Amino acid sequence: MVVALQVALIQTALTQDRTLIAEGDYAAKRTDGDKVLAHWKLWQLSTGGYEAVESGAKYVTITQTFRFDARFMPVGYSFQLGPLPKAVTDQYPKAPTLYPMGVSCEYQPHELRCESDSNGHHSVASIPAETPYVFIPGELYSLDFTWFLTGVVHLVERNDSGDGVVNVYAMTDSDTNHNEIALKADAPIHLVFTGEENAFVMGKIQEVRKYEGWGGSELSVLRVTAQGLVALISGKSSPTVGFAMSNYTEQVPWESPFHPVRHAAPPSPK
Repeated sequence: MVVALQVALIQTALTQDRTLIAEGDYAAKRTDGDKVLAHWKLWQLSTGGYEAVESGAKYVTITQTFRFDARFMPVGYSFQLGPLPKAVTDQYPKAPTLYPMGVSCEYQPHELRCESDSNGHHSVASIPAETPYVFIPGELYSLDFTWFLTGVVHLVERNDSGDGVVNVYAMTDSDTNHNEIALKADAPIHLVFTGEENAFVMGKIQEVRKYEGWGGSELSVLRVTAQGLVALISGKSSPTVGFAMSNYTEQVPWESPFHPVRHAAPPSPK
């Protein structure tokens, strides 16, 4: 009874420290319909910051947390891979050596610092980081690109005197110890604001801001809502195919700190 009471008190304290303001799905948009990949909830913390906490995946329990400050600037990211189901471990006997696994990164002003726990082993890595920057977890195929790029768009808009470039640092394996993680500089992201348009995103037609430059030709265009959320990532030739926020629901009305200042770039000469 004492343990149950303690757990209840902790859960109550956590609830009081944050407010659920919105939730939705991360979906792959395809020509034959949307496929939901995960479900997320956006919380506003009592400190003024925000957390988008996402869970889902078919075979592995994956929880991702995208952390933002009160201005919605990205300040951290973490993911947790839960134990694998027996059906998967039977098919891939070596997989349990990696799971469960957790990684948590903190974006400091001049340094990116990450910690990991994998199969009972704790590892810490850091790297000098040039702002603005974000972290990408290597080959984690379940990364929610809409939330990842939401942070990038906010950095680009806040850094109006810059050239729309956001540095990227990635997690990799240590060259000297396979149980240790390491960090490295990756290719930066360059986004260009190209104008506004009306588009069908998040279940309705609304005015969005378009940014170009992310990924290859198939995932090069971002459509961003007035709240600064990357609602759709697609290509120029297939604007309805890609990744999107879907089934969006606001639990309480909230005012986004997104105040874009960039002007549309002139069209490229043909």
